[in-house]
Amino acid sequence: MAVIIEDIKATVILPDDTVINLTSAEITGTPSISSQCVSSSGFELGAVCSAQLSMSVKLSGANRYKMIGASVKVQIFKNNAWHNAGIFNVTSASRYMDIITISASDNMIWLDKSAYSTDENSKIVNLIAEYLKTQRTIYQALKYIVETAGGLQLAHTQAEIEAMPNGTLSTVVFQDIQTNCPRDWLAWCAEFLGGFAYADENGKIAIKQFEQQPSITIQKSEIQADTADIADFTLKLASVSIVCFDGGSGSIYNSANDGKPKQYLHKFV
Repeated sequence: MAVIIEDIKATVILPDDTVINLTSAEITGTPSISSQCVSSSGFELGAVCSAQLSMSVKLSGANRYKMIGASVKVQIFKNNAWHNAGIFNVTSASRYMDIITISASDNMIWLDKSAYSTDENSKIVNLIAEYLKTQRTIYQALKYIVETAGGLQLAHTQAEIEAMPNGTLSTVVFQDIQTNCPRDWLAWCAEFLGGFAYADENGKIAIKQFEQQPSITIQKSEIQADTADIADFTLKLASVSIVCFDGGSGSIYNSANDGKPKQYLHKFV
């Protein structure tokens, strides 16, 4: 019996609740999932990036238009077990004979205002803004934003959020954030916690910090010849600018400083 080293399968739920189970026999070519933790090539905190799925499937007699808006749960077989690889929402589909090629975004799309009509988005934004007028813990704010926008789930418990940088602060002030997109509030929370936001393998919204240790090591013998480019440089921090609001718990200014925030600038030699 052949040993399966890697495999893929997917469950598609159409907008009319029809369920289509796909195996590697129907999934053609090489499916790809593109994800990132920053929005560009530079380093940043508070990024809110959406992963993208591209996949072609062989479905005889299927209607590509019915695929638009479908939910796709992808699973990958590796290390002798099946692992969830994300939940994606089909945004476009094209067809050539019996092959349908889909493009899909993960659940982060439900925090974009483009996912809703103008009235629906305004209602969601108003609900979140009203809730955040009262001082909240960062966990309360995150949970409400995620659940209100698209009915999603937060991947963390309160204890997990409190273990992150700034996670134990008792009050958070949001009234200075002017936005009409729930994703902007999520970005602020991710930056506040010193990390970035993403949709995890189960479709839940998560916050993660950048790793201090390598998460994967690629040996020289594993690299295909003439395919590796090495950029060797040292990055030095020139300066850090910090604005501190230290007028008391929940205060947005320091009364001892003429009602203005203090600003500190430290240069490194």
